[in-house]
Amino acid sequence: MKRVAWTLLGLVAIMPQQPASIASRPAFEIQDGTLVLRTRTTDAKISVSGHLQPLLALGGGSIDPALDRPRPMVVFDDVGLPDAALDLESTRPARAIAFRSASGSAVCLRGRGAGALSGLIKTLHVEIHDETPGIVYFRATYRNSGPRPLNIRRLEVLRWRIDSRAGSDASGKAPVWSFHGSAELSREKTLTPLRPGFQRANRMGGMTKKGRGGGVPLVAFWTSDGGLALGLADTTPRILSLPVRVQSDGRAEIAITLKPSRPLNAGESYATPLLFAGAFRGDFHDALVAWRRALVRRGLRLPEFPDGAYEPSWCSWGFGRRITPEWMMSALPKVKDLGFRWVTLDDGWFDRYGDYNPRDTFGDEGMRRVVNACHELNLRIQLWWLPLAVEDGSRQWDNEIQKVARVAEDHPEWLILDPSGERSRTFSRLALMCPAVPEVQSYHRALARKFLSEWKFDGIKIDKVYAVPPCYNPAHQHKYPEESVEKMGEVFRAVIEEAQSVRPGSVIQVCSCAALPNLAWFPYMNQPVTADPSDSAEVRWRTKMHKALFGPCAPVSADHVELTRTLREGSRFLTIGRDFASAVGVGAVPASRFVWPPAAGFEDVNLTPEKEAHFKRWLALYESKRLSAGEFRNLYIHGVDRPEGYAIAKNGRMFYAFYNDDAKAPYSGPVELRGLTSDRYRIVDYEHEREIGIVNGPVARIEVQYEEHLLLEVEPF
Repeated sequence: MKRVAWTLLGLVAIMPQQPASIASRPAFEIQDGTLVLRTRTTDAKISVSGHLQPLLALGGGSIDPALDRPRPMVVFDDVGLPDAALDLESTRPARAIAFRSASGSAVCLRGRGAGALSGLIKTLHVEIHDETPGIVYFRATYRNSGPRPLNIRRLEVLRWRIDSRAGSDASGKAPVWSFHGSAELSREKTLTPLRPGFQRANRMGGMTKKGRGGGVPLVAFWTSDGGLALGLADTTPRILSLPVRVQSDGRAEIAITLKPSRPLNAGESYATPLLFAGAFRGDFHDALVAWRRALVRRGLRLPEFPDGAYEPSWCSWGFGRRITPEWMMSALPKVKDLGFRWVTLDDGWFDRYGDYNPRDTFGDEGMRRVVNACHELNLRIQLWWLPLAVEDGSRQWDNEIQKVARVAEDHPEWLILDPSGERSRTFSRLALMCPAVPEVQSYHRALARKFLSEWKFDGIKIDKVYAVPPCYNPAHQHKYPEESVEKMGEVFRAVIEEAQSVRPGSVIQVCSCAALPNLAWFPYMNQPVTADPSDSAEVRWRTKMHKALFGPCAPVSADHVELTRTLREGSRFLTIGRDFASAVGVGAVPASRFVWPPAAGFEDVNLTPEKEAHFKRWLALYESKRLSAGEFRNLYIHGVDRPEGYAIAKNGRMFYAFYNDDAKAPYSGPVELRGLTSDRYRIVDYEHEREIGIVNGPVARIEVQYEEHLLLEVEPF
């Protein structure tokens, strides 16, 4: 066998001359003290210590993570002890729990703890399937066979140690890149190279102390040669952590940790959620695609996207909470003329969080006037909403004293309580209704019906939504406190079901401002949004992330174009961006919050004549290509390929976008046009309607020069 090897995180890719058939090999076997589980596309290695390695077959080759093997730990009464060692000879075939498969393998192994944990019996279930190549599913069950309770504070189910200095660049200049799916804080580094001193707790599922949370329960690591990922394989959110810490020597430690909510009494068992470890080609996009396909295979239903979700939108948030019906209606003719097709009545239209009655400047009549004015111009309109949160007069927020919502007065028993019996609160100090309570779900369904049926709105923009904490309200009779976290999606299910029943094709957008989305409401919206990006680069990578999570043709809203460049001026936060290219080129849907007519106090978002011409030109360009409905293809590796590139296939053509964030100098050099066939192609700079030249596939390499971006259309002839 000929071997060609390169190093990545301790990964070794082995490329045999002839693919080895495993049809005649056993489903599992023990080799040199390691259990090897096999299918046609995936292998899994499990050691006595519980160390688990995924292997992905790649056309006769493989990604084989030969990682360090630190032993997982169990924190017992604040003392860390090694997890139970596995008895490989106890391995036996098992029934699959991830999903039924005609071409999968599943096994169970057992082990017993030692010392203070000698009464702890561990069962590890592991399975792999050809339908989800590269992914290894596993679940650990711990049973207390001893006579006394075991106060297990933390379980470390899996632990990896990788060399973050590794890469295909022998000089060491190619670090390992990483994706962190948590949504703990605003503006966290989601994509970052691993450097000594870096650390992230990556708490997933429930609400954090800062009032955010949820997230995409996955971490991933890659270089140009491929990567590794691990996280949650359940289709409902669970509370867990995926901590990452890079030591001073460049070695990164990664783990999956859980905290059982109660002591493990004699004879009781604790089972972890279904987890996964995976090997993949490419970058975070490929890891997320593999994860999404695994969850869909396990029963997750992703939304269908209505045609209206691909239409550009204008939002009243440029006016802030001071919005009035008169301001809204005065802007509508300009909105129509520029090429926007959706309007959003944003935050500020209502009296109290939780009740959502129109405030005095609107009233029911004002709401109907605004909606009718939109419909007369053939515009569709969304209404801003923050479900679950409710004012209860707790404290001041945004320079306003909170009132007490009628729903909080009438139904205090609906609210989430913390372990001390106090009301849990969002980051903006609002109380929270418990989504696991059926009456709360019905209440939100009724509000959605009111918005779309009575007031005739065409869609809903749900905003500032993150996660909920465990609920300890005894009135709810939860089976366990985390039931509120796991059932958060039921409120969003009620909303989208009611919306589609009342107004088929309505657009439901959910925004987790400046953070990543939550698995809880993945299936219950039909327009993902980049969620308050801080610059152009964030528009691009967040669009790429959502195309991975929701499919290559997902209508991802780029959010307001003004957010592509922001700055602080004293106490004011100014949004002055105009970079439509970062939306158009990557297949996102443009949006804006411009103010018209221009008014004092709105100078950063006022629509000037120069901006008006710019907006109209780019919206016309978007309409002429509609790349948001094309097939996003991940042909360029984030953090590795230079310049930053994107590719979209549509109607037999390929569209490429290249970007340069270096403000000091334009990019000058080669770009590769990947994903072509062996045909002959004509290249056009479609932004400037300029023909560049003729090339041959399957990979064309051309010399270019540009300042901020280059948008190319490549057509066979």
